[in-house]
Amino acid sequence: MAALLAIITYSLGISKSVDACHLYNQANRKILLADSLPQRINRLNRQDAFLSKKLGQSDTSIYVIKELILEYSSAYCKGKKIRIVDLPKAITEDFKELNIVVHTITFEGAYKELIKLLDQFENEYKVGKVASARIYKKRDRKSREQKLYMKLYIQNILNKTSAKSHQN
Repeated sequence: MAALLAIITYSLGISKSVDACHLYNQANRKILLADSLPQRINRLNRQDAFLSKKLGQSDTSIYVIKELILEYSSAYCKGKKIRIVDLPKAITEDFKELNIVVHTITFEGAYKELIKLLDQFENEYKVGKVASARIYKKRDRKSREQKLYMKLYIQNILNKTSAKSHQN
């Protein structure tokens, strides 16, 4: 009988108190989460900006980037014994809400000057991230000499919305 009385007392009074306490604790956790949301949003925005900068993400158009690469290259090559051999069309790949754009440019010249130019693109010129650099020798058919070439791959990450608006 005492057990039955305990069960009835629990179901009528104590269970409602336990449920109310549990509901109160859940509400408190949600309030604390809501209070911390502005700080979390700011932290995530800072992380996004940092990662965008690290990746070379930009809102600049593909054509402006190509013009800047050509401008910096020709300015550097002007006084040196380096020449621009090739600047083909950029390679574009879609990834989620981003466009990954890779510009390639090929130079011919002396090793030391090519390395200095590579350093300029990596550290001074802010036209994207140097994703790869390939230095190779090739025989020139006209002069029958070995010439040294450097092919740079410069990567940019563009937002799809800005890339579409800049291409039209």
